[in-house]
Amino acid sequence: MAPIVSAPQARRTIRYLAVLEFANGLDQSWLLPVLPAIGERYGVDAGGLSWAISANLLASALYVPILTKLGDRYGHRRMLQIAVALATVGLVVVAVAPDYGLFLAGRVLVGAMTTFLPLNFAMVRDSSAGGSSAGIGVIVASLTLGSAVGGLLGGATLAWTGDLTLTLWVPALLMALCLIIPFRLVPETTTRAEGRVDWPGALLIGLGLGTFLLGVSKREWSWALAGLAVLSFWSWYALRTREPLVDLRRLGRRSIAPLLAITALMGFVLLGQNAMRSIYAGLNDDLGYGLGLGAAQIGLLLFPSSCAASLGSAVTARLAARYGDRATLAAGALVIAAGYLELTLAHGSVPAFLIGTCLEWFGSGIVFAIIPSMLLARSPATEAGVTSGMYNLLRSAAASVGATVFGVILSTLVAGGRPVPAESAFVAVWSIGATLMAVCALLVLLLRKDETCAS
Repeated sequence: MAPIVSAPQARRTIRYLAVLEFANGLDQSWLLPVLPAIGERYGVDAGGLSWAISANLLASALYVPILTKLGDRYGHRRMLQIAVALATVGLVVVAVAPDYGLFLAGRVLVGAMTTFLPLNFAMVRDSSAGGSSAGIGVIVASLTLGSAVGGLLGGATLAWTGDLTLTLWVPALLMALCLIIPFRLVPETTTRAEGRVDWPGALLIGLGLGTFLLGVSKREWSWALAGLAVLSFWSWYALRTREPLVDLRRLGRRSIAPLLAITALMGFVLLGQNAMRSIYAGLNDDLGYGLGLGAAQIGLLLFPSSCAASLGSAVTARLAARYGDRATLAAGALVIAAGYLELTLAHGSVPAFLIGTCLEWFGSGIVFAIIPSMLLARSPATEAGVTSGMYNLLRSAAASVGATVFGVILSTLVAGGRPVPAESAFVAVWSIGATLMAVCALLVLLLRKDETCAS
């Protein structure tokens, strides 16, 4: 099958989408070094701050399946236009929010940014007639590089200006500038799928996840059980629906199921713990742990690990070509496990913390670049958006569960009755991460050897 667009146009499309993903990564990581300042402004503790991450991820459970399904049917660029517009409005709300409730509402709108990646993956595959591992690697590397720069500049901007509102306006203005990319600079995809949007399924997923996470965060276990009951009903419904929002029947395929399980575990651990680095680094070192860093210093601390993630994404295609997809994925998971193990054993100094986080995020760059490429290779072209969306949905939904669970751990294990997480809370979180990443490496053994689906 010949490429749908010319090779120069395909390369330009990848470059423009890479710029958008750079802005995506920068805007998302911009918040991390200023989380302590946000907590001080709104008077919320470490557990409450975890909702700054989980509210965004929870919203993606609705955005991703709906916009990717509509993208497969009506055009991925059109849905990308909507997503960028929603994210821009959300970032403005975050910058000007007078209270934490409105701040979280803005974060819900910002959750539309989680659709950028699957929509961009579908556009790359469409422009290259079957998918491009190199193109996907460039986009993921740009995302992680943006995360590195955003974490660095977010803290530096707050330290330089001393104004949190002004600091939060910067990513809003950057995303507004990026509106030109989906509206003027990239072509629409041409592959179309038939079908409808499963609105009842979207309602059930949102209601179930929202109720479950609210119950866990508030330790109202009756609410958590009610959320699980709704999700169970949604599973029953999805298995009996002709065109469900998320096709659970695909989860049983030997070529897909282990990848999706690994995706969920990666999201739960890596993205669920995303705020933990900033929280630990910002703790006063007079506690006997923590690093006692300010916002600018936290940004500097996060920069090397984000660069490591970008490097991991950039070398993934070469590693896969030489050693195979499965070996590359397993190696990435084991590197992450080693990073968490190092943090568990040695986290009392900046150098020790850097070693663990750099290992953790170098491995994450590999796995987050190789998994979507493997999924697209095993799926027909007409399902590119839905397949990428399923990847992002599982990753984001699991991340929202992880952020909530880890937030509860930090709120429960406190230092001598003080409203500060105990050292044992962070050790527990990192130990869980190391264990689950080792499980991911074992799950790779269940995956069939490399295979492709061209149609």
